[in-house]
Amino acid sequence: MEPRKSAHGLRKLRAAIFRENGATKDQRMAILGHETAAEAEHYDKSADLKRVVKGA
Repeated sequence: MEPRKSAHGLRKLRAAIFRENGATKDQRMAILGHETAAEAEHYDKSADLKRVVKGA
């Protein structure tokens, strides 16, 4: 059985992938529908943590 994926989990994953691939905050906000920079920054933390854990 494949694990279920929530809408929030998928949005978080896409935000991290866009960040890792060099998308600007404005680009990520437009693609993901964020209304404020604070929303985009919330998802940035996840991408940054992933990078630290991987040692990149």
